[in-house]
Amino acid sequence: MATPPSLPPPEPAAAAPLQAPPADQVCAKLSSAMLAALLGQVRETDREQRRDRGNKLYQDGRKAYEAARLDVAEPLFRKAIEIIPEFPEPHLALAHVLARLGRAAEAEASLAESKRRLPDSYQPASPTEHEAAMASAEEAVSAWQDDLV
Repeated sequence: MATPPSLPPPEPAAAAPLQAPPADQVCAKLSSAMLAALLGQVRETDREQRRDRGNKLYQDGRKAYEAARLDVAEPLFRKAIEIIPEFPEPHLALAHVLARLGRAAEAEASLAESKRRLPDSYQPASPTEHEAAMASAEEAVSAWQDDLV
């Protein structure tokens, strides 16, 4: 009688399968990560849109100022400041308008705010250009103060 073929040795015991986290935990982590990424994008988009709206108001205010429409320029600069208070340009432009309107104290405050809003790293193209621009604004304020006395 023939001998039966030998059976292969038994396979080693399989390691216990890794436990996957519950699906709701995975979904929650993915949702949190996706939400954070989307919020970051929304915040960046919102920041850009806010900057663009503020800049448009500032540019419209400059056009009104150049056309000697101070009654139109002032509220445009104020709205630009409301939207983008961190930018010094609308503050400086408002100082010019207020000085021309004879409101020296307000003009001085706006000029000071403009200087305060300059970034620490601000380096004008040339110190003389910067000094000339600031001196021009300060002279306008001073001239209106003299007229008021």
